[in-house]
Amino acid sequence: PSVDTEAAWIKKGNKLRYGYKKHVCTDEEGMILNIVTTAANESDIVHLLDTIEGAKLKEGARVQADKGYASQSNRDGLKAKKLKSGIMHKASRNKKLGEWQAKFNKAISKTRYRIERTHGGIKLWFKTGACRYIGLDKTHTQHLIESMAYNIYRAPNMVFKKACA
Repeated sequence: PSVDTEAAWIKKGNKLRYGYKKHVCTDEEGMILNIVTTAANESDIVHLLDTIEGAKLKEGARVQADKGYASQSNRDGLKAKKLKSGIMHKASRNKKLGEWQAKFNKAISKTRYRIERTHGGIKLWFKTGACRYIGLDKTHTQHLIESMAYNIYRAPNMVFKKACA
């Protein structure tokens, strides 16, 4: 069949998109540690712990995530794994963010650019952004190969930076 039955529709902004989501865990330098691929209509909230599970983070590491992962269950899950929460806070419909939460979000966003740079680098260098295969397993394999290529592409520069430091 020419239609991917495992993919799903999602509306982002005013655009409809069909496909999958890529949940990525990176280190401080932006190197990819783990990837989880889901249908586009699945909520980000339920996949944070899956994403960091495969990364094997050290105890006490701070996990930074955007507002899409903001939930008390994720914060509790990080605490149970002895990880620090760096999940951005999300305002509710009738409840604005407090001053402390807004400052926290601003501080997190100053370091979260690395993950956005990772997505941008993969899209720019490897011309990705569209699924090339039909099915969740094949799309996940595509994401894994893109991630390996990205890490290999970035590795020489990182070794050079550490040697010069």
